[in-house]
Amino acid sequence: MLRPLMQHGVGKLEEMFATGKSDAKLLKQLEQELQYRQVPRAVALLAKVQAAMSGGAAVPQAPT
Repeated sequence: MLRPLMQHGVGKLEEMFATGKSDAKLLKQLEQELQYRQVPRAVALLAKVQAAMSGGAAVPQAPT
């Protein structure tokens, strides 16, 4: 699977999310990329992306 957003850091992905919350294609790309990342900021951003995709509130993450 191609990962066109692989070269971007989490900060850049957060910026992309902030400016493109209503872009379904971008949200899908972000979701696909963030599933490969395990750092806390990426996990939190994945939850936000998935919430935006479903149109609901962010699902709280279990403490680790």
